[in-house]
Amino acid sequence: MDGLGGGSGTLEGDGRDLAAQLRMTLTALAAGVATRVELEAVACALVSNLREQNEEPEQVLLRIKRILAEAGLRPGRGAAPDRELSPDAQLYRDVIGWCIEHYYRDGR
Repeated sequence: MDGLGGGSGTLEGDGRDLAAQLRMTLTALAAGVATRVELEAVACALVSNLREQNEEPEQVLLRIKRILAEAGLRPGRGAAPDRELSPDAQLYRDVIGWCIEHYYRDGR
């Protein structure tokens, strides 16, 4: 289900667990029982795991975007510059930003 090409094509061991944990944390955040700090930590842990598996950044983002879409989050395309994003669209953008920053943090 998580296979999207690149690297091994599937999440292994900890990667599957971290993907499931990211899904659960998104659900918990929506229910008010998790924090954005917890969400960022789980998302970055998954990115680290995928990077250790030599996944290319594009494949990492595709995996993260799939998980976000499964949670019902969308990027909020087409919003006029003077319009605020919905909270869900802002969360989507924040998660993607955290993941990109984390992937490249150590100069990769």
